[in-house]
Amino acid sequence: MGLFYGIKDYLQQNRANERQRKQTSQDIASGAGLPPLPSRGMELEQGQIVKRVKWLFVIVLLAPAAFVPLLLSGEEIPWRISLMFIVLTFTVLAFVWPFYRLSQYKLQAYEDRIVASDNNNRSFSAAWSEVLWTQNHIKISQLVVPLGNSHQTFTVSRQDIIKIIIPRLLANNCVSQMAMMKYQWASPDNLLKLVTVAITLMLVALVALERVA
Repeated sequence: MGLFYGIKDYLQQNRANERQRKQTSQDIASGAGLPPLPSRGMELEQGQIVKRVKWLFVIVLLAPAAFVPLLLSGEEIPWRISLMFIVLTFTVLAFVWPFYRLSQYKLQAYEDRIVASDNNNRSFSAAWSEVLWTQNHIKISQLVVPLGNSHQTFTVSRQDIIKIIIPRLLANNCVSQMAMMKYQWASPDNLLKLVTVAITLMLVALVALERVA
């Protein structure tokens, strides 16, 4: 029964996403409420996730400091605890690292184009008519930029997504999630590949911790 309800929920969510995608396309095609932009461009505000991840990244880096009092006390630390701590620290670091890189992205919107710079300060530019998009991503030249989902925003705030980005996208440039995933895999920032590695490391770490415990 659990599997049945799981499949049912999945199909309902897919239908809801499709309805939302069609409605979004209609809103974009109407071009209503297009706000003017300054000639020098407008830097878009970062989303919720990347604002928080900077602090999380610092916390993870400082995590080994928790061992300092134990080392100074001269007490022997069980090797299993040390191993578990090291594995967990590096696993969380591997998972947080892609989001930390996202926190260094900057997007600048102009009337005729959008410009993005990644964590390596490489610049990518595309006319609004050339930007491919899904509900969660936009493709600026070769760079795929994650915007977020219905719950959290990544590189751009929800307000700027709604007021600046969405009104300038073309409905005909909406692509499928699978197509965008292929673009993202080839994206020069290698973000999707990093996330794949992080998830793999986390699964390996969970198996290793279970055996050690």
